[in-house]
Amino acid sequence: MKYAKRYAIRVLFLLVLSSLVAAWAIAPAAAASSSSGGSNAQSLNGASAPHTYIDFKGSWGADTAANLAKYDVVALHYTDTAQHVQAIKGINPNTVVLAYFNPLFGGSEGKPHTEWYLRDAKGVTHSSGYNEPLMDLTNPGWRAMCVQISQNALQKGFDGLVLDNGLTSPNVSYPGSWSGSDSQWQSSTIALYNSIKQAAGGKIVIYNGAYFIPGYVDALDGWMDEGFPFYKGWDNSIGFALDAANKGKLILFYAQGSASDRYFCYCSALLTDGYFFYAPTGTKWFDDYGIQLGTALSKAEKNADGTWQRAYQYGTVVVNPSSKTAHIDLKSGQSTTAIVTPTVKATAVPTVKATAVPTVKATAVPTVKATAVPTVKATAVPTATAALTLSSANSTAENESVPGISVPSAQTSGVASLSAQPVLEFSLLGLGIPALLAGLVYLLIRR
Repeated sequence: MKYAKRYAIRVLFLLVLSSLVAAWAIAPAAAASSSSGGSNAQSLNGASAPHTYIDFKGSWGADTAANLAKYDVVALHYTDTAQHVQAIKGINPNTVVLAYFNPLFGGSEGKPHTEWYLRDAKGVTHSSGYNEPLMDLTNPGWRAMCVQISQNALQKGFDGLVLDNGLTSPNVSYPGSWSGSDSQWQSSTIALYNSIKQAAGGKIVIYNGAYFIPGYVDALDGWMDEGFPFYKGWDNSIGFALDAANKGKLILFYAQGSASDRYFCYCSALLTDGYFFYAPTGTKWFDDYGIQLGTALSKAEKNADGTWQRAYQYGTVVVNPSSKTAHIDLKSGQSTTAIVTPTVKATAVPTVKATAVPTVKATAVPTVKATAVPTVKATAVPTATAALTLSSANSTAENESVPGISVPSAQTSGVASLSAQPVLEFSLLGLGIPALLAGLVYLLIRR
């Protein structure tokens, strides 16, 4: 019996020790998996819809971090502080916070170095219009400084970078500012992107500008379409986005215009896996951003009548980019009356400033069965329409149980709330049960 007791004590000690080791190993792994969502472009593309983005460069207030934490992706200026990044992450660790940087504009870093300034054929420098000089991306010294600026920003805790003005040539936005060739500018831009991406390691780097320069999007993790979808043409904007998605790239949509334009652009973005931003908004959150559609069940499809649609777990998105009225069955998402082929013609002019097109109207009809969500209706005679229909399964309770939703349903009521992480509870359970069993064995042997 003496040896039996000693053996039981040893068994108890080993069980407790192994439980502690298991708890120590499991807890960090579970915590890492629970907070790693959105760490790269590939995982973001698989997130639950709708996908939201906000470009914020305003002044910070008491509720700014809480308002920004509702979004999937947030862009702050690269000079913003690490404290602001952590303030957002502290509320919603799944929010991806990117640093906005414009390599074409010198900012305070470029001003002392006049040899980096962009010059025209006469050697004259030009201003960006924002009290910043235009910079020469073909200058290796300035490109090296851009890499350093990017590294400094990422050290603050940013998840990645948004690089503005990925142009075919600076002459697009600033005519006569550049005397070199377009090919020289583009090759230098690609070299800059490659250097920044290498310095960023596994962090996200995307650019805003001309998608039709293949080397730009291929060098980085994604692309932002500023002025979506009007000034590139609807067909081109959607086509570029779908192509980028097929390449595994992250797409950000930066839309402007009237309220009806916003509905149309929002539903258009839902045809893709892109992240939607409507400007100017400050930190404003729109209620329809909180309508959880779940995961996409298919890719966007073009119907015979010219309308487009995409099926989601909890609803269907239908968009009519034509100037002809389409009659949509909100239950099925199918057009009930055939219409002529769309007359809207797409263009591929690489413009970087967006212009609102007030003649484009849209409807967003988030009719929800068995819920108290009101029906939203737009103008009676839109020239282009979009509709969002939801299934009866899209109730609050089911939204909260959908896996993969990166922003909780509480996002529409103020501060985003995070679901409880069962890591500690699981670890204590794993520790307690083996210890209890070992104790019972010891007591039985002792008797």
